[in-house]
Amino acid sequence: MSNFLVGRGLNDAAYDVFSGTGAQTVFSLTSASSTSAATVSISGVVQRPVTDYSVAGTTLTFVAAPPSGTNNILVQYNKSITIGTPADGTITAAKLGTGAVETAKIADDAVTLAKMAGGTDGNLITYDANGDPAYVATGTAGQVLTSNGAGAAPTMQDAPVSGFTFTSDVATTSGISVTVSSSIPSGTTEMLLVLEGVSGTTDSFIYARIGDSGGIETSGYESSANSSNSSSNGVRSSISSFIITGATNYFDVNADYYGAVHFHLADAANNTWVCTGCGADGSISTTTRHYTNAGTKSLSAELTQMTFHISAGAFDNGSVRLGYK
Repeated sequence: MSNFLVGRGLNDAAYDVFSGTGAQTVFSLTSASSTSAATVSISGVVQRPVTDYSVAGTTLTFVAAPPSGTNNILVQYNKSITIGTPADGTITAAKLGTGAVETAKIADDAVTLAKMAGGTDGNLITYDANGDPAYVATGTAGQVLTSNGAGAAPTMQDAPVSGFTFTSDVATTSGISVTVSSSIPSGTTEMLLVLEGVSGTTDSFIYARIGDSGGIETSGYESSANSSNSSSNGVRSSISSFIITGATNYFDVNADYYGAVHFHLADAANNTWVCTGCGADGSISTTTRHYTNAGTKSLSAELTQMTFHISAGAFDNGSVRLGYK
């Protein structure tokens, strides 16, 4: 059976030959080793480690000086292997590798934030279709992180509007019609028309109309309103507008109207809106009326505008404003 040197490379084995003087006890090896890795013989007689000699680095020390002789001291040894500590900042992903064996060498919770690759302030980390880490693009101030479902990265999107955004008050102090808003945003699904102290120069009915990019629409409405007080009730309908007050209204200085009408997009495919509302005139007389109204209207396209008008006379007091979301 052949003999093999296993566990170390052949280049790690070395030997040195020295000549004893009878007085010299310290000799210098060509390479560093250790007592347990060195075999020493004198004139063919193997010496006992520690008892007869020791090796520390490249220094061979005998307990007693070997006798004089030419090349009578033979030292066979394995070279010491120094495993160094990697310098700061020298370990990269390429050097570490990506296999399970390599990554298993990293202790859990050992990678600090300082060792992660830099990114843009505000970026978040997700995983792409290949399962690799990826950035979620930084959004703008006020946006929120929104899930797009399994298999798709989340994105930053505008936060849902939780309340109405209101236009400025539009005065109802002159004319028979006012434009409440001519630029209602795309995607609006709800509106709230608020009336504050609206009155006219003569008895009249008050209405609202909606429209799209083609203009305000004056037909196709199905709308009615009811009025009541302590002595009478009345109902009035309209196919040309959303009617807000029914029966007879008393638009004078003592009968300013206060109320609100809610509009809801019931069918986006057909741009169908429905409305409901209630209010009362501000008369201090015993004939104060209370009003309720409801109606529906389908537009030719997406809603973009609204007007407000009375059936006779002219506005002489109050204001309206529109909230949307």
